[in-house]
Parts: sequence; C-alpha cells; structure tokens
Amino acid sequence: MSATPRTSPTAGLLNAVTALHNARARQRIAHLEEAIVAAHRAQHELAEAAKTTASYQASLAAGYIDLSFLETP
Repeated sequence: MSATPRTSPTAGLLNAVTALHNARARQRIAHLEEAIVAAHRAQHELAEAAKTTASYQASLAAGYIDLSFLETP
C-alpha cells in the first residue's frame, strides 16, 4: 500500500486562499450577470419608449391626434 503524499502547510494555505477567491469570484460573477441582464432590460425599455415617442410625434404631425380639447377658451 502506498502512502498518499502530503502537501506542505504553504501549499495547503494556498489551496484554501484559492478556494476562497474562487467562491468570491463566483458570487461576483453572478452579481455582474444580474446587472448585465438589468441593463439590457432597461436599454430595451428605453428603445421601446423612443419608438413610441417617434410614432406619437409622427401621428401628431400627420394630424391623426386632435389636442384641441386641451386648449382653454
């Protein structure tokens, strides 16, 4: 039966620090991925709002929207 090799205390510390760093990195990556999804969603909403604004302005300019009831005598 062969003996399993033991790691040095320095190697064990390095392994522990690496494991901790990897765990923190995974959490940070998950947070950044959520932020990217939120940013894409916000950008999509802004693009849709811009399309709606352009459509409204075009309809208003073409005379399809009557705002005369808003004017006071």
